[in-house]
Amino acid sequence: MTELLAERQDISCVLAGGWGWDVEQVRPKVDHFLAQEYARDSVSLRGLVKGNEKLRVFQEGDIFVLPTLADASPHVILEAMRAGLPIVATDVGAIPELVKDGVNGLICLKDDPQDLAQKICYLVDRPDLRQAMSRNNLDRFEDFFTADKFALRMIEVFESVFAEARKEIKSVDPVEI
Repeated sequence: MTELLAERQDISCVLAGGWGWDVEQVRPKVDHFLAQEYARDSVSLRGLVKGNEKLRVFQEGDIFVLPTLADASPHVILEAMRAGLPIVATDVGAIPELVKDGVNGLICLKDDPQDLAQKICYLVDRPDLRQAMSRNNLDRFEDFFTADKFALRMIEVFESVFAEARKEIKSVDPVEI
């Protein structure tokens, strides 16, 4: 990421989040990163954002990047989808199930900053692809992740389970006492 920001003046970065339980380990690295000359004008640190401020951060962005090393199913991916941002994220946990590579975002290798930088540049240089991924994310969120869609899918799961249970009950011979 450091080389990317040093080489590409057309790319800026907003760092948002609380960094979870690792904040004491991460903060010195972030401060060192922000002290570099190339980062002064191209990187802003927002820290933990919530509510309307989080919505503004998403609305100001062109691409959402999540280079996580270990995250099972990050909710922030759904928030980025809802905001219609193309996503670049690492191939950990359930992220590849949420982000379809080449469709609504790009998947990069964990622990590979070069791959991450290449994927970011690829999207920055292709506004038409970003626009298509944006539409795909809005559609995907509406199709699968709204509260109504989630509730309907849960009802389908329960109905399926109950149907199987009814079959099991009907196939069991009554027990004589």
